[in-house]
Amino acid sequence: RFLDLQKAEAQAREAQIEVALERVRSSSLLMQKTDQIGDVIFTLYTALRQLDFKFDRSMIIINHNKDLVHWMAGSEGLLSKNGFNVPYLNHSYNNALIENFEKRTKKWTYLLEGNEKKILNNHFFNHSDFKILPDFIKDDMKNIEKIHFTICSDAYGSLLVSSLESLALHQVDIIYRFSKVFNQSYTRFLDLQKAEAQTKEAQIEAALERVRSRTMAMHKSEQLADVMSVLCKEILHLGIRHEDMETCYISTFDGDNPTGEIYLTTSNGDLIPESFRARYDEDYYFKQIYSAWKNKDSFLFLHAKGEELQKHFDFLYSSVPQSSPIIEMRADDHANLPSETFSHSLYFAQGYLAIVTRKPVTEYHEVFKRFGITLQQAYTRFLDLQRAEAQAREAQIEISLEKVRSATMAMQSSEELSTIIGFVYNELHKLDIQLERCFFMIFNPENLGVTWWMASGESSDLGKGFFVPYSKHPPQLACLKGWQERQEKWHYLLQGDEKKQWDSYLFSETDLSTLPPFIIDIMKSRTAVYLDASFNNFGCLTAGSIQPIREESIDLLIRFSKVFDLTYTRFNDLKQAEAQTEQARKDLILIQTEKKRAEDALSELKQTQNQLIQKEKLASLGELTAGIAHEIQNPLNFVNNFSELSVDLIKEIQEERQKRYAAAGREARDETLENELLADLSANQEKINHHGKRASSIVKGMLEHSRTSTGERVLTDINQLADEYLRLSYHGMRAKNSKFNSDFTTEFDGNLPKIKIIPQDIGRVLLNLINNAFYAVNESKKPKVIVSTK
Repeated sequence: RFLDLQKAEAQAREAQIEVALERVRSSSLLMQKTDQIGDVIFTLYTALRQLDFKFDRSMIIINHNKDLVHWMAGSEGLLSKNGFNVPYLNHSYNNALIENFEKRTKKWTYLLEGNEKKILNNHFFNHSDFKILPDFIKDDMKNIEKIHFTICSDAYGSLLVSSLESLALHQVDIIYRFSKVFNQSYTRFLDLQKAEAQTKEAQIEAALERVRSRTMAMHKSEQLADVMSVLCKEILHLGIRHEDMETCYISTFDGDNPTGEIYLTTSNGDLIPESFRARYDEDYYFKQIYSAWKNKDSFLFLHAKGEELQKHFDFLYSSVPQSSPIIEMRADDHANLPSETFSHSLYFAQGYLAIVTRKPVTEYHEVFKRFGITLQQAYTRFLDLQRAEAQAREAQIEISLEKVRSATMAMQSSEELSTIIGFVYNELHKLDIQLERCFFMIFNPENLGVTWWMASGESSDLGKGFFVPYSKHPPQLACLKGWQERQEKWHYLLQGDEKKQWDSYLFSETDLSTLPPFIIDIMKSRTAVYLDASFNNFGCLTAGSIQPIREESIDLLIRFSKVFDLTYTRFNDLKQAEAQTEQARKDLILIQTEKKRAEDALSELKQTQNQLIQKEKLASLGELTAGIAHEIQNPLNFVNNFSELSVDLIKEIQEERQKRYAAAGREARDETLENELLADLSANQEKINHHGKRASSIVKGMLEHSRTSTGERVLTDINQLADEYLRLSYHGMRAKNSKFNSDFTTEFDGNLPKIKIIPQDIGRVLLNLINNAFYAVNESKKPKVIVSTK
């Protein structure tokens, strides 16, 4: 019976143990997240308690490169869901844990007491995560003089049970069985941890992709605020608790200037619309941040607290404009300023993004760095958009300026200046310059009066200028001073009694009193007017507005003023042209009267010119007469000489024949002499014929020279024409100067074809050329003129 009962009790105990083990297994299978590992450990503690174990606490210890993570459960319940990290300490207990884990020792014990326990308590409660335990638990653990550890080490770690007395062997065996079950639980824990890591990575990538997508969706540089807000919100969505977040902000630098433009967000990631500038060389924390940026670091972690943190907040608030909503927000929340902050700076080429938390979030550091890379991409796109917008803006400005230039060049009268000021007003409005009205103020340097050409929303073309005489009213004196000094940027606030007196003067004693009454009423109704102007030689272009205009708008005002300086030049040119036109109209009748007289004189002059040309030809012919006479004399001499010779030859032939007939019957004379005589006679007759034709040709040329050319082109032998005029020129020179003498020859190309020319015109050309040649060689020792054709 005893044995049966003993067996039954053993079976019941085994069943009880198996039920306890099954509870641990079930708890393991129910784990859906890694942070539920603590529930499994508490289930294990409860199960051991139900087996009537007399022990204090149970722990699971995991070794991470000698750093030990403890999950601990006791009568107080599970003491930490995420475990307690204990840095390595060169201590006999720690070394035993590590050594037995490496050996996978299944069952072993350790007694901790005395000084060894005190050293370990100091390390646990001052230098590890155990310091966050409630004080009553730490005191309870410290007050125990000695403690027995029963430990079972396996593949992933060790199951430790602490007790005041050592456990029996069968209890150690049970603990070992629980360690094997927990080994399975930790395998599931690792699987879940891996799955969560993959899920976390997917969440991070999705967050980064949402930031990238918002970056690529930017179409304007002002949308960078949306990207920054998305980035900050995505970081929050990765698991940082809202109450642990202080703020996010982005800051950009201008080269080596230690001043940054800061864009601040709220703790929930919404970007505050107004930025502010702060110096980075006047604050303890900012100096470190700026130094890291200069060193091209990618990440900086700063822990700030105490007095230095308070000084940092005070410095920031002193940098924020009093009108900024940041001041109002912090005024309401000043009492809730954190006592310590943890700043994570993510650097890019132009600045950095800071994520400021109230608690350390070291597990997010690597994630922050990845967001820093995405931030660089976003800011690069922002700079590209900003550059493109600047180029588009500049193109828009240049188009507006070109329109003003074109309108200026299209002016036909000085009165059209009123349309130009209206045109300028409209173009400035298109460029988003918020002004109520604008003026061209043109100064008269003689009387210091000024003419206003005005345009406004009520009327862009008032049709004329309004003269304002010189006065000693402060606005006019200030404006006059600006013109005399040619101030490029001029500002004046007109308000209070000064404005009332100025309005009274303008609308009662100047041409502005002729403005439509409703415009006068509007101008008077403004209690304060901001005047901005840019002065040039003509005067100034002035903008009047009820609010101060931006610096960019003032720069545009300067550029339009410079363009109008050209407009005024055109305006003055037109006024001068109009005066000249009036004078020209008066002179028109006199010009028309003189015109007919000039036409008659021109006609008479043409007739006289024709007569002079004809006389010049005759005078030229007279000069050639002597030469022609000499030239004709030569062929005539040939004719006479050869004629006389021919007569003598004929007589000689006759005598010869008579002798022949007288001596008839005698031997006939040799006929050679007779033949020679007859040949000479024939040659003489040919020469007579040639020179006769020459004389005829010379006379013909003389007659042609003396007549007006008909302009008819005829086939002409250039060689023959050049030869005739060469001889005419020579004999003409001899007729003028009996001492003149020069040799001349011809080198004519015998293959020249005849060409169609006007012979008498070309002849006069040849005659002048040859005359010049004879004049040129007259002073030479051996003068010679060569006429050649090719």
